[in-house]
Amino acid sequence: AQQELKALQYVKNLRHVALLSTEDFWIENEKLHIVTELADMTLTRRLRRCKKEGHPGIPVAELFRYMGDAAWGLD
Repeated sequence: AQQELKALQYVKNLRHVALLSTEDFWIENEKLHIVTELADMTLTRRLRRCKKEGHPGIPVAELFRYMGDAAWGLD
């Protein structure tokens, strides 16, 4: 657990346009809580919106863009 908390401290200091920043974290009642900045939308909500619009899912090109942005931010 201490190793994970140390890793989270490093993550908390990451700042990149493609990553949500981690604002805080703590353990309470043996559960880890992580607070991040708000995103415009989750992938789950985006999937629901696409399906509501009659699409089978999130367009592949859009998903690749999300993955590319995340990889860029982590790199």
